[in-house]
Amino acid sequence: LARENLLLSRRIVLPSSIRNEIELNLSFNTCFSELHGICSFPTATVEFEKGELFSPSVYYTLMVRLHFADMQQGQKLGIFQNVLSLYDGEDLIKTYTKSTYLKEPSSLTKMTWFLFFPLYLAGFFHNYNILEVPLAAEYIETCDRSSSKLVFQLQNRFAQIDSAVLVIDARFGIIRHLLYNWPLTTSFIIFVSSLLELNHPSRVY
Repeated sequence: LARENLLLSRRIVLPSSIRNEIELNLSFNTCFSELHGICSFPTATVEFEKGELFSPSVYYTLMVRLHFADMQQGQKLGIFQNVLSLYDGEDLIKTYTKSTYLKEPSSLTKMTWFLFFPLYLAGFFHNYNILEVPLAAEYIETCDRSSSKLVFQLQNRFAQIDSAVLVIDARFGIIRHLLYNWPLTTSFIIFVSSLLELNHPSRVY
């Protein structure tokens, strides 16, 4: 019984995963009149099983990491919108929208790259081709309404993206934090507590 209580407690308290990184394969529609024309925004659709990415009653942060193919071309885009929508089947649960732009490195930063070029090549400095876009800080689902599909759209037809990744992080309270990061210690404490409860049951007078 103590072992069953231990496993049940961990299953209820902890989410199925603390972190997921989902590759977003962006695609677009071409124009019929122009063979090389782009007639839609780059969009990625990901379908998954309910409970695979999100556990009920757990808060999640959602962030998209965009890797631009050309920094100079990306800076010419100006401000553009990133839209993430989550669906329960075909029913929309939530939509998040964030406007952002690709920043240009300062003259001091470029000089630092030049002076420490070997370190720059080794990747010790911030890569300005990569843009991280925070979309949600407290996304949460319930048992009655959980997602099975997400759609991400970058609302600029001329953005040249090498790769796009959706980063999903579970936000823990102190109990979940202890259970996840110190599983052996917390499991032992729960196990001992269960044994003590069995050996010294509460008396009703």
